[in-house]
Amino acid sequence: MNKMNKKYVKTAAACGLCLSLLVGGTIASASFGGGQTELRNGQASFGQRQSANIEYASEPGTIAQGNTTNSAASLTADYANATTITMTDDNNKVKIKESGTYIVTGTCADGSITVTKGTTGVVLILKDLNLTSTEGAPLSINKTAEAKLIVSGSVTLTDAEDPDDENSAEADVADAYDGAALKVKDGAAAYLTGDGTLTLNGSAKNGIKTGDETTLVINGGLKLNITAANDAINGGYDVAILSGTLNISAGDDAIHADRILTIGANGNGPSVTISKSYEGIEATVVNIAGGTISLTSTDDGVNAANSDGTYTNELAYSINITGGSVSVNAGFDGLDSNGNVNLIAGSATIKSASNGGDAGIDYDGSLYVSDDFVLNNQSGVAGPDNMMGGPGMGGQMGGMPGEMGQDDRRGEMTQDGRQGQMMPPTQGRDGMPGEMGQDDRRGEMNQNGPRGQMTPPTQEQNGEQQTASAADARQETLAVAPTTQNLTVDGAAQNAEIYNINGSNYFKLRDIAMLLSGTGAQFSVDYDAASRTIIITTGRGYTPQGGELERGTDRSASCVRSAQTLVIDGRTVALTAYNLGGNNFFRLRELGAALGFGVDYDETTRTMLVTSI
Repeated sequence: MNKMNKKYVKTAAACGLCLSLLVGGTIASASFGGGQTELRNGQASFGQRQSANIEYASEPGTIAQGNTTNSAASLTADYANATTITMTDDNNKVKIKESGTYIVTGTCADGSITVTKGTTGVVLILKDLNLTSTEGAPLSINKTAEAKLIVSGSVTLTDAEDPDDENSAEADVADAYDGAALKVKDGAAAYLTGDGTLTLNGSAKNGIKTGDETTLVINGGLKLNITAANDAINGGYDVAILSGTLNISAGDDAIHADRILTIGANGNGPSVTISKSYEGIEATVVNIAGGTISLTSTDDGVNAANSDGTYTNELAYSINITGGSVSVNAGFDGLDSNGNVNLIAGSATIKSASNGGDAGIDYDGSLYVSDDFVLNNQSGVAGPDNMMGGPGMGGQMGGMPGEMGQDDRRGEMTQDGRQGQMMPPTQGRDGMPGEMGQDDRRGEMNQNGPRGQMTPPTQEQNGEQQTASAADARQETLAVAPTTQNLTVDGAAQNAEIYNINGSNYFKLRDIAMLLSGTGAQFSVDYDAASRTIIITTGRGYTPQGGELERGTDRSASCVRSAQTLVIDGRTVALTAYNLGGNNFFRLRELGAALGFGVDYDETTRTMLVTSI
């Protein structure tokens, strides 16, 4: 599955003031890990700053179990009859075409190991191996093949492919591109184990990439170090990390599975440290059953989501912690589920708001917290139906006595209970027709229309005028400036009004539509005034409205957080957006993931690479 079409941002981010309604002390029975466990629901052992202003489920939602083994798991190494292969610059292409045990060692500056299509019963013992590849992955398990990978000593695999090859006009070059240090293709089985140290350098794209209907299993005393430009582990189906020590630094997701991700089992599991990521852990279903996880992310920490919804006909989105210890330091939501969150056993420490985050726990279905679960949530809870529990003690919303503060991401009302003054929202119009932008944390609405920009002042009950500041709109530290980077679309240099916000590039939606018009990734932009909804239809040509691709004056100082309600091909999604001077700017990579166009970056030329194929 193409990663460019994978990324998904929560479809509903609703939170607001709610009544304190808790279901505590209720005995429930939940099925997980193959058995029944008696659970007690409540909010004992909550952290000091956890709010009580949220409604909790009296029993956990359904927990789907993923594959935690595969056909390669049962293979055993036959050391007595093993074939030893020493890789050198002369002996640099190794193809395994028959079952058996192979010991691969040596150093090679440009070479690869491939288990060929359909070859099963392969045990690869990687022993003190240093292998780099500039054409394809250094280690590939091809379609429907089967291999147990045993790491002994120190092993380094480096993917030194040219990232531009992925979108090369030459079909054979594009087809040969793997974009991973370890590539496991569709229908293959890979079981990664051993007691050595495996270092994966995914500078071209990913550390590990697996295909459809492929289960990757990591087990044993392995120490796994992964550095990747995109995902450290990108699973096209199920991923199971049962034990070992993982150290991860990723430009995008640290660990991703399209279907079910399982970490640990029966309270035991790996030690996972994610020092850098965009999103730390993501899958349709995330099951954490043991081990120790410490992660840092600039976006969501743990995310139950998937862009194309491939498995939602059989699975409900959920984050399920049934054992182990999880520590999350996230730039946005800590635990973010498009469905349920079930906290049954183990512990979690969550911090997000101090980094500009939304909530410690954000969910669209139900939230269950067992009395047995130790939760230290420093950043509040955001649930469906406008229910919000912000940081505070004893269910008290943040603020001084007599004040009421509500943040529902669609409009904020702040009332001083002592003086009775209330600030209604401001409204404005944006000069680009057909697009609506609403600032969800101030109640400000910026609606595109054909008559230019008009921003009337805020009106208070006492009749005085007041200008709202971006800092009031959202307590978020923003580093904003017009980008100094270059842009190409399908290889041709282009210009657009682009802002770099906290290290990511943001574009106007209609600018991107204009740039991709007439390509295979084109899309139309319409606006439903009655429901105030932006409607995007992929594959349909874009009709220019005027003003596209024009660069205006620097509007960095006006930047505030904006929540967009979008419908893409009939499905409501939410993308990260900011409003600058009345125009709404979207994160380029998120647009690419949601709309199906490619986004990459050439560090040498400091160029953003947008591709329509």
